[in-house]
Amino acid sequence: MEQLAASITASINIGILVPGVQLSEVALAQQYGVSRNTLREAFRLLARDGLVEHVPHRGVFVRTMTAHDLKDIYAYRRFVELGAITYAYSDAHRTLDCLRRMRVACDHGEAGMLAENWIDVGNANVDFHQAIVDFVGSAFLTRNARIALAQSRLAFLVHPNGNDVHSPFVKKNRYIVNLLATGEVAAAHDELSTYLDRAESINLKLVADGNEDSE
Repeated sequence: MEQLAASITASINIGILVPGVQLSEVALAQQYGVSRNTLREAFRLLARDGLVEHVPHRGVFVRTMTAHDLKDIYAYRRFVELGAITYAYSDAHRTLDCLRRMRVACDHGEAGMLAENWIDVGNANVDFHQAIVDFVGSAFLTRNARIALAQSRLAFLVHPNGNDVHSPFVKKNRYIVNLLATGEVAAAHDELSTYLDRAESINLKLVADGNEDSE
């Protein structure tokens, strides 16, 4: 069940299933070779994680984020990520691993930007922020942050293309990891704070533009 939900989540993250699209039980059950009852259980897991929503008498849809949703998510992300980044160097082995993952995410994001593959850029960005949270070393926090990051990703998927949306964050990710690598944790914290403010502002505009397009 968890694996099926993860597979559907992956399809959302790479833009195959976009916000607002209805999830067909028949088509997905055939695609994954599962029963419709099994698929409904996976839908329940996805609804729990805030990635899909059930509309009575209509079906299950990939969630479309509202401005209220985003403000809630970014309040959570600020609390978690700005706290988590201060844990850098609290554990040597964990710090090295997280910095390595952040660099890999930067590499993938930069490669995606050069190829103008904005889906890859967005997914690399999620990996970058997950690594920040993992400085803490809490499985509980890791699991819950993954949900919040997946939800905030939904807003970018409304308009997945565009250098103007993604390129500032690709560059800033590299700058932040370089600060952390030289032990400048306080400076990295301040950069991340500004970064999250900007990300929220852009996401809110994307949601507003998406609502105008649907009117």
